[in-house]
Amino acid sequence: MAFFLGVEDTEAFLKRYRLVRKLSPENLVEIEALPSGSFHVSDADGEVVVGRRERLRQYKNGVAKRRERLVQEYILDDVPISQGDLVVDCGANIGEVSMILRSRGAKVVSFEPDPVEFAALNANAAREGNIEPVQKGLWHETGELSFYQKNETGDSSLFDPGDTSGEIKIAVTSLDDHMAQFHPDQRIRLVKLEAEGAEPEILQGMVNSLPHIDYVVVDMGPERGVAQENTVPAVVTALHSHGFDLIEFREKRLMGLFRARHISARQK
Repeated sequence: MAFFLGVEDTEAFLKRYRLVRKLSPENLVEIEALPSGSFHVSDADGEVVVGRRERLRQYKNGVAKRRERLVQEYILDDVPISQGDLVVDCGANIGEVSMILRSRGAKVVSFEPDPVEFAALNANAAREGNIEPVQKGLWHETGELSFYQKNETGDSSLFDPGDTSGEIKIAVTSLDDHMAQFHPDQRIRLVKLEAEGAEPEILQGMVNSLPHIDYVVVDMGPERGVAQENTVPAVVTALHSHGFDLIEFREKRLMGLFRARHISARQK
């Protein structure tokens, strides 16, 4: 295995982040530190720019294994994507799910407010094409809010969990406002919604868009505020009242896939 980490003590780094693994030559994983502070990860299966060193361990088994895991977690194989379909990735982080959907032919609008993750998302989008990175958080209205940073574990949130590494101000918008301005009257095949507890508010801000959406996949896990509440009741109630049925559920992360009833009616 070859790792390129500049002046970093490679062996100490590998031990600390448990990246030591015997791989066959065709699965060689290379990690290169970039001047921007991000990391370029590549192997025979693909490449990706990662924003934070703590997140590199997710690629210890290679790029393909990481993407296979994400496909399973976000139930993506149950969403039919056709060439040119518009997809929205809320809480895109570095754009891993965006890249998967892009590889299936989708055009992706990717929202990520954290500056470190957004820089990596921007680099990945520039290489992939057909990914529109937006450095904003989604909310029920347009404005500015406090954003509590915990992205070493991917848990930054608009709700203070009480153990963050910092707080910054970010721009927020509603999906309705963004779509009306940049993609008016376009149908959205899928919205992937992961907002560390802010899912109910984001759904409030996409009421006008919901009739034009076919599928919504939502992470409803226990991540809202200090009490770490899940958002299952609020999300299921909101989407059901706007014509969506829960068709698949992953208990481990409380991930739900919802399909619009107009899709079901056409299938019948």
